[in-house]
Amino acid sequence: MIPADLIVRTTAKPGVADAIEGIFVKHVSGGLSELILKSYDQRREAFQGTNRDLIWLDEEAERDIYVECLLRTMTTNGIVMLTFTPLLGVTDIVRDFLAESEAETENGKYCVQATWDDVPHLSPEAKAELLASIPEYQREARSKGVPQLGSGAIYQVPEADIVVDDFAIPPHFPRCFGLDIGWTHKTAAVWGARDNETGVIYLYSEYYRGKAEPVVHAEGIKSRGSWCPGVIDPASLGSSQIDGTRIIELYRRCGLKLSPAENAVEAGIYEVWQLLSSGKLKVFKSLGNWLREFRLYQRDKDGKVVKENDDLMDATRYLILSGRERMTIKPKEREPEYLDRKLGMETGLGWMN
Repeated sequence: MIPADLIVRTTAKPGVADAIEGIFVKHVSGGLSELILKSYDQRREAFQGTNRDLIWLDEEAERDIYVECLLRTMTTNGIVMLTFTPLLGVTDIVRDFLAESEAETENGKYCVQATWDDVPHLSPEAKAELLASIPEYQREARSKGVPQLGSGAIYQVPEADIVVDDFAIPPHFPRCFGLDIGWTHKTAAVWGARDNETGVIYLYSEYYRGKAEPVVHAEGIKSRGSWCPGVIDPASLGSSQIDGTRIIELYRRCGLKLSPAENAVEAGIYEVWQLLSSGKLKVFKSLGNWLREFRLYQRDKDGKVVKENDDLMDATRYLILSGRERMTIKPKEREPEYLDRKLGMETGLGWMN
Protein backbone atom coordinates (compact mmCIF):
# COMPACT_ATOMS: atom_id res chain seq x y z
CA MET A 1 0.00 0.00 0.00
CA ILE A 2 3.08 2.26 0.13
CA PRO A 3 3.70 3.98 -3.23
CA ALA A 4 6.92 2.51 -4.61
CA ASP A 5 8.44 5.92 -5.41
CA LEU A 6 8.28 6.84 -1.70
CA ILE A 7 10.35 3.84 -0.59
CA VAL A 8 13.92 5.11 -0.26
CA ARG A 9 15.62 1.83 0.65
CA THR A 10 15.18 -1.50 2.43
CA THR A 11 17.40 -3.69 4.58
CA ALA A 12 17.55 -7.48 4.45
CA LYS A 13 16.60 -9.68 7.38
CA PRO A 14 19.73 -11.51 8.61
CA GLY A 15 19.69 -15.26 8.11
CA VAL A 16 16.40 -15.39 6.17
CA ALA A 17 16.59 -15.52 2.38
CA ASP A 18 14.62 -12.86 0.45
CA ALA A 19 13.13 -11.38 3.66
CA ILE A 20 12.98 -7.67 4.44
CA GLU A 21 13.57 -6.31 7.95
CA GLY A 22 13.63 -2.53 7.49
CA ILE A 23 11.80 -0.15 5.14
CA PHE A 24 12.55 3.58 4.93
CA VAL A 25 9.78 5.74 3.50
CA LYS A 26 9.67 9.43 2.57
CA HIS A 27 7.49 11.38 4.98
CA VAL A 28 5.43 14.46 4.17
CA SER A 29 7.60 16.41 6.62
CA GLY A 30 10.65 15.79 4.45
CA GLY A 31 12.18 13.22 6.79
CA LEU A 32 12.10 9.44 6.73
CA SER A 33 9.69 7.05 8.42
CA GLU A 34 11.30 3.80 9.54
CA LEU A 35 9.28 0.56 9.40
CA ILE A 36 10.82 -2.47 11.13
CA LEU A 37 9.42 -6.01 10.77
CA LYS A 38 9.97 -8.55 13.56
CA SER A 39 8.63 -12.00 14.38
CA TYR A 40 7.72 -13.53 17.73
CA ASP A 41 10.27 -16.32 17.37
CA GLN A 42 12.97 -13.66 17.85
CA ARG A 43 11.78 -13.50 21.49
CA ARG A 44 11.45 -10.47 23.74
CA GLU A 45 15.11 -9.41 23.52
CA ALA A 46 14.71 -8.51 19.83
CA PHE A 47 12.11 -5.89 20.78
CA GLN A 48 14.35 -4.08 23.27
CA GLY A 49 16.25 -0.86 22.94
CA THR A 50 14.25 1.21 20.43
CA ASN A 51 11.56 3.86 20.74
CA ARG A 52 8.57 3.54 18.43
CA ASP A 53 5.60 5.73 17.57
CA LEU A 54 3.36 2.81 16.62
CA ILE A 55 3.64 -0.95 17.04
CA TRP A 56 1.19 -3.35 15.42
CA LEU A 57 1.13 -6.90 16.77
CA ASP A 58 -0.66 -9.18 14.32
CA GLU A 59 -1.83 -12.38 16.06
CA GLU A 60 -1.63 -12.68 19.82
CA ALA A 61 1.82 -12.19 21.37
CA GLU A 62 3.17 -13.67 24.57
CA ARG A 63 2.75 -11.29 27.47
CA ASP A 64 6.46 -10.47 27.87
CA ILE A 65 6.67 -9.33 24.23
CA TYR A 66 3.49 -7.27 24.61
CA VAL A 67 4.84 -5.55 27.73
CA GLU A 68 8.18 -4.88 26.02
CA CYS A 69 6.31 -3.25 23.13
CA LEU A 70 4.41 -1.03 25.56
CA LEU A 71 7.72 0.18 26.98
CA ARG A 72 8.97 1.01 23.47
CA THR A 73 6.20 3.66 23.20
CA MET A 74 6.71 5.14 26.67
CA THR A 75 8.83 8.12 25.56
CA THR A 76 6.96 8.75 22.30
CA ASN A 77 3.39 8.70 23.63
CA GLY A 78 2.89 6.04 20.99
CA ILE A 79 0.26 3.40 20.31
CA VAL A 80 0.34 -0.39 20.49
CA MET A 81 -2.31 -2.22 18.43
CA LEU A 82 -3.17 -5.91 18.57
CA THR A 83 -5.29 -7.72 15.98
CA PHE A 84 -6.02 -11.40 16.47
CA THR A 85 -8.64 -14.13 16.70
CA PRO A 86 -8.77 -15.27 20.37
CA LEU A 87 -8.16 -18.95 19.67
CA LEU A 88 -5.93 -19.31 22.73
CA GLY A 89 -8.88 -18.63 25.02
CA VAL A 90 -9.05 -16.19 27.91
CA THR A 91 -5.34 -15.43 28.25
CA ASP A 92 -4.00 -12.63 30.45
CA ILE A 93 -3.92 -10.28 27.46
CA VAL A 94 -7.50 -11.09 26.44
CA ARG A 95 -8.68 -10.68 30.03
CA ASP A 96 -6.92 -7.30 30.31
CA PHE A 97 -8.83 -5.95 27.35
CA LEU A 98 -12.22 -7.54 28.09
CA ALA A 99 -12.27 -6.62 31.78
CA GLU A 100 -14.32 -3.45 32.27
CA SER A 101 -13.76 -2.37 35.86
CA GLU A 102 -13.87 1.36 36.55
CA ALA A 103 -10.07 1.51 36.89
CA GLU A 104 -9.48 -0.21 33.59
CA THR A 105 -11.76 2.08 31.60
CA GLU A 106 -9.28 4.88 32.33
CA ASN A 107 -6.01 3.16 31.44
CA GLY A 108 -6.00 3.89 27.73
CA LYS A 109 -7.06 0.44 26.52
CA TYR A 110 -9.84 0.00 24.00
CA CYS A 111 -11.27 -3.20 22.55
CA VAL A 112 -13.29 -3.75 19.37
CA GLN A 113 -14.75 -7.19 18.68
CA ALA A 114 -15.33 -7.51 14.95
CA THR A 115 -17.61 -10.21 13.58
CA TRP A 116 -18.12 -11.64 10.13
CA ASP A 117 -21.15 -9.36 9.86
CA ASP A 118 -18.72 -6.41 9.86
CA VAL A 119 -16.95 -7.77 6.75
CA PRO A 120 -18.61 -6.47 3.56
CA HIS A 121 -16.84 -8.80 1.12
CA LEU A 122 -18.25 -12.00 2.69
CA SER A 123 -21.60 -13.04 1.23
CA PRO A 124 -24.16 -14.93 3.36
CA GLU A 125 -23.44 -18.03 1.27
CA ALA A 126 -19.69 -17.76 1.82
CA LYS A 127 -20.15 -17.27 5.57
CA ALA A 128 -22.44 -20.30 5.82
CA GLU A 129 -19.96 -22.45 3.88
CA LEU A 130 -17.00 -21.29 5.97
CA LEU A 131 -18.85 -21.79 9.25
CA ALA A 132 -19.80 -25.34 8.29
CA SER A 133 -16.15 -26.19 7.62
CA ILE A 134 -14.88 -24.85 10.98
CA PRO A 135 -14.84 -27.10 14.08
CA GLU A 136 -17.85 -26.26 16.27
CA TYR A 137 -15.72 -25.24 19.27
CA GLN A 138 -13.96 -22.58 17.14
CA ARG A 139 -17.01 -21.06 15.48
CA GLU A 140 -17.77 -18.38 18.07
CA ALA A 141 -14.11 -17.31 18.16
CA ARG A 142 -13.61 -17.17 14.40
CA SER A 143 -16.95 -15.64 13.42
CA LYS A 144 -17.58 -13.31 16.38
CA GLY A 145 -14.25 -12.76 18.13
CA VAL A 146 -15.51 -14.47 21.29
CA PRO A 147 -12.54 -16.01 23.19
CA GLN A 148 -12.40 -19.74 22.60
CA LEU A 149 -12.98 -21.62 25.85
CA GLY A 150 -13.03 -25.16 24.50
CA SER A 151 -13.78 -27.81 27.11
CA GLY A 152 -13.35 -25.24 29.90
CA ALA A 153 -16.53 -23.34 29.02
CA ILE A 154 -19.21 -23.83 31.68
CA TYR A 155 -22.21 -23.08 29.48
CA GLN A 156 -21.38 -24.65 26.12
CA VAL A 157 -24.39 -23.12 24.40
CA PRO A 158 -24.01 -20.89 21.31
CA GLU A 159 -24.68 -17.28 22.17
CA ALA A 160 -26.89 -16.93 19.10
CA ASP A 161 -29.25 -19.55 20.57
CA ILE A 162 -30.00 -17.60 23.74
CA VAL A 163 -29.91 -13.90 22.77
CA VAL A 164 -33.16 -12.19 21.75
CA ASP A 165 -34.06 -8.64 20.80
CA ASP A 166 -35.36 -6.52 23.67
CA PHE A 167 -39.12 -6.15 24.03
CA ALA A 168 -41.48 -4.61 26.56
CA ILE A 169 -42.18 -7.11 29.34
CA PRO A 170 -45.96 -7.70 29.50
CA PRO A 171 -47.48 -6.81 32.90
CA HIS A 172 -48.77 -10.37 33.41
CA PHE A 173 -45.22 -11.85 33.35
CA PRO A 174 -44.14 -12.60 36.95
CA ARG A 175 -40.69 -11.25 37.80
CA CYS A 176 -37.86 -11.50 40.33
CA PHE A 177 -34.17 -10.57 40.49
CA GLY A 178 -31.00 -12.20 41.74
CA LEU A 179 -28.43 -10.10 43.62
CA ASP A 180 -24.74 -10.80 44.19
CA ILE A 181 -22.96 -8.44 46.58
CA GLY A 182 -19.36 -7.30 46.49
CA TRP A 183 -16.97 -4.42 47.05
CA THR A 184 -13.75 -4.98 45.08
CA HIS A 185 -15.81 -7.28 42.88
CA LYS A 186 -18.99 -5.87 41.40
CA THR A 187 -22.34 -5.79 43.11
CA ALA A 188 -24.51 -7.26 40.38
CA ALA A 189 -28.20 -7.93 39.86
CA VAL A 190 -30.12 -9.54 37.03
CA TRP A 191 -33.90 -9.44 36.50
CA GLY A 192 -35.93 -12.31 35.08
CA ALA A 193 -39.52 -12.46 33.81
CA ARG A 194 -41.40 -15.67 32.99
CA ASP A 195 -43.89 -16.25 30.20
CA ASN A 196 -46.24 -18.69 31.94
CA GLU A 197 -47.67 -19.89 28.63
CA THR A 198 -44.33 -21.09 27.26
CA GLY A 199 -42.33 -21.43 30.47
CA VAL A 200 -39.52 -19.29 28.99
CA ILE A 201 -37.68 -16.99 31.40
CA TYR A 202 -36.28 -13.78 29.93
CA LEU A 203 -33.33 -12.00 31.55
CA TYR A 204 -34.29 -8.43 30.71
CA SER A 205 -32.29 -6.03 32.89
CA GLU A 206 -29.00 -5.87 34.80
CA TYR A 207 -27.30 -3.74 37.46
CA TYR A 208 -23.50 -3.73 37.63
CA ARG A 209 -21.41 -1.51 39.89
CA GLY A 210 -18.45 -1.80 42.27
CA LYS A 211 -17.13 0.09 45.32
CA ALA A 212 -20.34 1.69 46.59
CA GLU A 213 -22.43 1.47 49.77
CA PRO A 214 -25.64 -0.62 49.96
CA VAL A 215 -27.79 2.52 49.89
CA VAL A 216 -26.30 3.45 46.50
CA HIS A 217 -26.83 -0.02 45.07
CA ALA A 218 -30.36 -0.14 46.48
CA GLU A 219 -31.38 3.03 44.66
CA GLY A 220 -30.08 1.65 41.37
CA ILE A 221 -31.94 -1.61 41.93
CA LYS A 222 -35.19 0.07 42.98
CA SER A 223 -35.15 2.11 39.79
CA ARG A 224 -36.15 -1.11 37.99
CA GLY A 225 -39.24 -1.35 40.21
CA SER A 226 -39.23 -1.26 44.02
CA TRP A 227 -42.13 -3.74 44.09
CA CYS A 228 -40.08 -6.54 42.53
CA PRO A 229 -38.89 -9.26 44.94
CA GLY A 230 -35.32 -10.51 44.90
CA VAL A 231 -33.02 -13.23 46.20
CA ILE A 232 -29.60 -12.28 47.50
CA ASP A 233 -26.20 -13.88 47.94
CA PRO A 234 -26.44 -15.83 51.25
CA ALA A 235 -23.14 -14.20 52.28
CA SER A 236 -25.35 -11.19 53.03
CA LEU A 237 -26.41 -12.96 56.24
CA GLY A 238 -23.01 -11.99 57.59
CA SER A 239 -22.43 -8.73 59.44
CA SER A 240 -21.31 -5.46 57.92
CA GLN A 241 -17.86 -4.28 58.96
CA ILE A 242 -19.34 -0.83 59.56
CA ASP A 243 -21.79 -1.41 62.43
CA GLY A 244 -22.27 -5.17 62.70
CA THR A 245 -25.70 -5.07 61.05
CA ARG A 246 -26.43 -7.97 58.74
CA ILE A 247 -25.91 -6.87 55.13
CA ILE A 248 -29.28 -8.22 54.05
CA GLU A 249 -30.93 -5.97 56.66
CA LEU A 250 -29.11 -2.92 55.28
CA TYR A 251 -30.68 -3.60 51.89
CA ARG A 252 -34.09 -4.32 53.40
CA ARG A 253 -34.02 -0.99 55.25
CA CYS A 254 -33.45 0.65 51.85
CA GLY A 255 -36.75 -0.81 50.64
CA LEU A 256 -35.67 -3.99 48.83
CA LYS A 257 -37.83 -7.11 49.23
CA LEU A 258 -35.07 -9.70 49.66
CA SER A 259 -34.74 -13.31 50.73
CA PRO A 260 -31.48 -15.25 51.02
CA ALA A 261 -30.77 -17.48 48.03
CA GLU A 262 -29.53 -21.02 48.07
CA ASN A 263 -25.85 -21.15 47.12
CA ALA A 264 -25.44 -24.67 45.78
CA VAL A 265 -22.94 -23.79 43.04
CA GLU A 266 -22.98 -26.94 40.94
CA ALA A 267 -26.75 -27.41 41.32
CA GLY A 268 -27.30 -23.81 40.24
CA ILE A 269 -24.98 -24.13 37.25
CA TYR A 270 -26.78 -27.32 36.20
CA GLU A 271 -30.22 -25.66 36.43
CA VAL A 272 -29.08 -22.65 34.39
CA TRP A 273 -27.42 -24.90 31.79
CA GLN A 274 -30.57 -27.02 31.43
CA LEU A 275 -32.70 -23.94 30.81
CA LEU A 276 -30.22 -22.44 28.35
CA SER A 277 -29.80 -25.64 26.37
CA SER A 278 -33.55 -26.34 26.23
CA GLY A 279 -34.44 -22.83 25.08
CA LYS A 280 -36.21 -21.98 28.34
CA LEU A 281 -33.82 -19.19 29.33
CA LYS A 282 -33.29 -16.24 26.97
CA VAL A 283 -31.24 -13.07 27.37
CA PHE A 284 -31.99 -9.58 26.08
CA LYS A 285 -29.40 -8.31 23.61
CA SER A 286 -28.90 -5.15 25.69
CA LEU A 287 -27.38 -7.04 28.66
CA GLY A 288 -23.80 -6.35 27.63
CA ASN A 289 -22.17 -7.08 30.99
CA TRP A 290 -24.07 -10.37 31.34
CA LEU A 291 -23.01 -11.49 27.88
CA ARG A 292 -19.39 -10.54 28.53
CA GLU A 293 -19.33 -12.68 31.69
CA PHE A 294 -21.13 -15.52 29.89
CA ARG A 295 -18.35 -15.60 27.29
CA LEU A 296 -15.63 -15.81 29.95
CA TYR A 297 -17.33 -18.17 32.41
CA GLN A 298 -15.11 -21.24 32.60
CA ARG A 299 -13.45 -23.91 34.71
CA ASP A 300 -9.73 -24.20 35.34
CA LYS A 301 -7.64 -27.28 34.54
CA ASP A 302 -8.73 -28.85 37.85
CA GLY A 303 -12.41 -28.44 37.01
CA LYS A 304 -13.04 -25.61 39.47
CA VAL A 305 -15.09 -22.55 38.51
CA VAL A 306 -12.78 -19.59 37.83
CA LYS A 307 -13.90 -16.93 40.32
CA GLU A 308 -13.25 -13.89 38.15
CA ASN A 309 -15.73 -11.79 36.20
CA ASP A 310 -18.62 -13.97 37.38
CA ASP A 311 -20.79 -11.63 39.48
CA LEU A 312 -23.77 -11.66 37.09
CA MET A 313 -23.32 -15.41 36.60
CA ASP A 314 -23.67 -15.84 40.38
CA ALA A 315 -26.72 -13.56 40.42
CA THR A 316 -28.26 -15.68 37.65
CA ARG A 317 -27.68 -18.85 39.67
CA TYR A 318 -29.45 -17.32 42.66
CA LEU A 319 -32.36 -16.21 40.49
CA ILE A 320 -32.85 -19.60 38.82
CA LEU A 321 -32.25 -21.74 41.90
CA SER A 322 -34.20 -19.67 44.45
CA GLY A 323 -36.02 -16.86 42.67
CA ARG A 324 -38.43 -18.64 40.34
CA GLU A 325 -40.84 -19.49 43.15
CA ARG A 326 -40.79 -15.87 44.31
CA MET A 327 -41.63 -14.37 40.93
CA THR A 328 -44.49 -11.88 41.27
CA ILE A 329 -46.70 -9.95 38.87
CA LYS A 330 -46.31 -6.19 38.96
CA PRO A 331 -49.20 -4.80 41.06
CA LYS A 332 -51.68 -2.52 39.33
CA GLU A 333 -51.27 1.12 40.14
CA ARG A 334 -54.13 2.44 42.29
CA GLU A 335 -56.03 5.42 40.94
CA PRO A 336 -55.77 8.63 43.00
CA GLU A 337 -58.39 8.95 45.77
CA TYR A 338 -60.32 11.73 44.10
CA LEU A 339 -60.97 9.44 41.13
CA ASP A 340 -62.21 6.75 43.51
CA ARG A 341 -64.66 9.26 44.97
CA LYS A 342 -65.80 10.44 41.56
CA LEU A 343 -66.33 6.85 40.43
CA GLY A 344 -68.35 6.15 43.58
CA MET A 345 -70.62 9.12 43.02
CA GLU A 346 -71.26 8.13 39.39
CA THR A 347 -72.05 4.48 40.19
CA GLY A 348 -73.69 4.90 43.55
CA LEU A 349 -71.24 2.43 45.09
CA GLY A 350 -69.89 4.72 47.81
CA TRP A 351 -68.27 8.02 48.68
CA MET A 352 -71.23 10.39 48.80
CA ASN A 353 -69.89 13.84 49.68
